[in-house]
This record gives sequence, structure tokens and C-alpha cells, in this order.
Amino acid sequence: MRKRLALLGLCTALAGVVVAAGLGVRELTGGAFAEHAGTVLYATLMYLLVCLALLACLIVLTCLKITTIAVGLGPIALGRVTVAACWLVELYQLTGVPARLAAHSTLSRLALGAAFQPLDLFWYVVGAVIAVGLHWTGSRLCARRLGSLTTRPSGTDVVGPQGEAVPLGAKAATAPPDSAAAR
Repeated sequence: MRKRLALLGLCTALAGVVVAAGLGVRELTGGAFAEHAGTVLYATLMYLLVCLALLACLIVLTCLKITTIAVGLGPIALGRVTVAACWLVELYQLTGVPARLAAHSTLSRLALGAAFQPLDLFWYVVGAVIAVGLHWTGSRLCARRLGSLTTRPSGTDVVGPQGEAVPLGAKAATAPPDSAAAR
């Protein structure tokens, strides 16, 4: 639980850094560079928001003692979710609703954009790939520093009732391990 809360704080702080970098790039530079760098940073922020949402859900599940089906997502899966979310926001711009909202709100313009830009679809992938790379590298550096792997074990996707890793395709044990020996 402490590790998840620490990760929640780290993701929140990194999101603040990304927002500041995006606003800084927008203010200090111009032209195509500012536009594309902003799009890449938007995707990076979206990656962090996906991580924050997942961590918040896992914390709530832990508090509710529902840990048998807590599925962890690796960086690549998070990157895929990020690209999908960014593309949905970009495609939403085709409806014209974000443009109308952007005319009245700077925050709405920054969050949803105003006009569909097909090239942004590419830059979202670039931003997600950068975020995945940074996540993967950071996880490995932390693992080396701590002396143990901080991400879920390879080949597992489910955490069992006692916090153990359950191999892909296997069901989490619901009975204590000693019950089979009692027969």
C-alpha cells in the first residue's frame, strides 16, 4: 500500500512537471516545434493520468480488501491505453464540440484542443513511446537500486489472495494452501 501511495505521489508530481513543461514550451517557443512538442507532452501527461487512474483504483480495491483480481498493467499496455485515449480526444474534435468549448475556455482548449490535426495522431504515439521508455527505464533503475524487481513478475498478471503472483492463465487460489494437504 505504501508503495502505491508513493507511486501516486510520484505520478502526480511528474504530471505537474509535464504540465509546466508544456506551458513553458508553448510560451517560450513557437511554430511547428511548439505545436508538436506540446502534442508529445500531452500524450506523456495522458500516460501519467492513466497511471494515476490505475493506481487510484488499485488503492481503493486494496482498502476494500478486494485484492484477488488486482490486475497490473505493464508500461506497454499503459502506452496502448494512452494512445487510444489521445486518439479518442483527437477524433472528438471532429464533432466541433471542443472548438465551441475552446472559444469560451482556455482550460478546455488545452485539455481537448480545438481542431482536428491528423499529424497529432502520430505525435501521440511518439509521446506514448517516450513515456513507456521512461517508465521502463525508471522501473529498472529502481529495481537495481532496491535490489529487487519493483514491477510485477514476468509472466504474471494476477495477484492472489496472499499477494502472491499467479501465472498467466492460472486461477488465483481461494483456499489456503494447507487445505489440499489435509485430504
